[in-house]
Amino acid sequence: MRKKNDVSYDTITRWNEARMPTEIEDEVLSIYLSFTEEGEFKWADISSFYTELQISKSWYGLLEFKDLCLDGIDVIDFEKLLDVTYRLLIFMDNESIIDKQWELLLKYTGRLQQFPKVALRKHVISVKDVQKAAVQVDMDQHIILSMVSWATNGERVFVTYLDFAKLLGKMGLLRY
Repeated sequence: MRKKNDVSYDTITRWNEARMPTEIEDEVLSIYLSFTEEGEFKWADISSFYTELQISKSWYGLLEFKDLCLDGIDVIDFEKLLDVTYRLLIFMDNESIIDKQWELLLKYTGRLQQFPKVALRKHVISVKDVQKAAVQVDMDQHIILSMVSWATNGERVFVTYLDFAKLLGKMGLLRY
C-alpha cells in the first residue's frame, strides 16, 4: 500500500502535463500578441512582458535565455513561454513552501554559513553539497548523482532554486 507522500509516475506525469488554465492563458496570449505586433518577441523584451503580467523580477529574474528562447536564437518560443509562465505562477503561489525547503537544504549543505551574503534564491548546490546534506540525514550516497541529474533533467551537475522548485512539483508537494 502506498503512502500519500510517495512519489509515483502519476505524480510526476501530472506535474509534467499540467497546463495553464484558459483564463490565464488568454491574458498571456493577449500580452504576447502586443509584443509581437511589430515583429518577433525577443529575450530583451522579457522583463517588460513579465512586468505587464505583474510577475515580480524576483521570479522572472531566475530564468535563463534557454528557458524561453527557440534553440540558438533570440526569439521567444510561445509554447515554452506558456509553460514557464505557468510554472512561475505555481512557484509564486507556493513561495513559502519552496523557500522553507530550499533554506533547510542549504543549511544541511553548509552553504548558508559558507556564503551568508548570497540571496536565498541565488544559491546553487553541487553534487558535493547534496552529499553533505545526505550525510546529515543518513542517506545512501550512491543515489546522489541520479538525484541531481533528475532535478536538472541531466543538464548540469548543480541544482538551482528553480530546479529545486520543479523537483518539489514533480514530487507532488506544490499546490496547482
